[in-house]
Amino acid sequence: MPRLAGDRLLLRADADERIGSGHLMRLVALGQAWHDAGGQVIVAASAPAILLNRIGAEGWELHRLSEIDLDGADLQQVRRVADDVGASWIAIDGPHFDASYVAGLGRGVKTLQVDDLAHLADYPASIVVNQNLHASTLSYPLGRSSRLLTGPTYALLRREFRIEWPRRAAPEVARRLLVTYGGADPRRLTRRTLEALSRSAPDAFRVTAVVGGANPDHSTLRALAGNERDRIELRHNVSNMAALLAQADLALSSGGSTVWELARMGVPSLVIETAAAEPELVSGLVATGLFRPLGAADDLTGEVIVEALLDAAADRPWRARMTEMGSTIVDGHGAERVVTAMAGFA
Repeated sequence: MPRLAGDRLLLRADADERIGSGHLMRLVALGQAWHDAGGQVIVAASAPAILLNRIGAEGWELHRLSEIDLDGADLQQVRRVADDVGASWIAIDGPHFDASYVAGLGRGVKTLQVDDLAHLADYPASIVVNQNLHASTLSYPLGRSSRLLTGPTYALLRREFRIEWPRRAAPEVARRLLVTYGGADPRRLTRRTLEALSRSAPDAFRVTAVVGGANPDHSTLRALAGNERDRIELRHNVSNMAALLAQADLALSSGGSTVWELARMGVPSLVIETAAAEPELVSGLVATGLFRPLGAADDLTGEVIVEALLDAAADRPWRARMTEMGSTIVDGHGAERVVTAMAGFA
């Protein structure tokens, strides 16, 4: 890791029920690595208060934007923040930021854009990062001096995933199940899954359900878990996800950034596509043989999900392979590598 002499990084991302919280949390991971290298971090974001409070706990300067509104006023406001703090870099993450927005932020300052799909006509950022397995199949229209960083080598994972956690040997039958559908769960899959497990396999698993800070169903899910307190534990806005994953035998997850956390911790996982971008993201898992994709959320009944979980729970050889493969693909130091690339960018 380079040593940054107080260089200032401005993080620009948002979170809500529609886009989830993964884009914002990826930049939090980048910010942690930047901070740990001696730099200063500033955040400009629109997000639920619970997520902004979590960012505030990092001790970073926080500029709360009133809502996700990318008109000229938003761009000018963020540029003023960058000028006021003397930012040397601005990092942007989110599908709602187009090329003109990135170019507008990048006047006189270096920019890093985190992207998943190569869906824009132009990528004017100084560095573009796509941390997904399918990234090598995409073509990015980059500027002449831009640099592209691709693959899970650059997976932006938070500080707790850099630690070498002890690995649990795969049990004969998986009993500890972790369920997580990202920060927002727009398809309301957490409730569907918990209800299906209670109905079809009430004694098969001890379930930990992780509910993100942008999920509006927290109170409903807490009541549901309260009725099944011997079998279901609900965790809300978790600050140390790695510690929970270290205890899991098996996971059920959406196809977003959480898959790299699961891979890093060696947790064999079933993956459901819950957002428009996720079929392409999951295609990389399919091509590599990592985890077990189940398809799109709208095509799955609760009973189908439970049957797939029971099959995976009984398949110890597959679970052992997934543990080894995942921890080989993702080592937890991707954010540090990105910071090193930023520090060395001419």
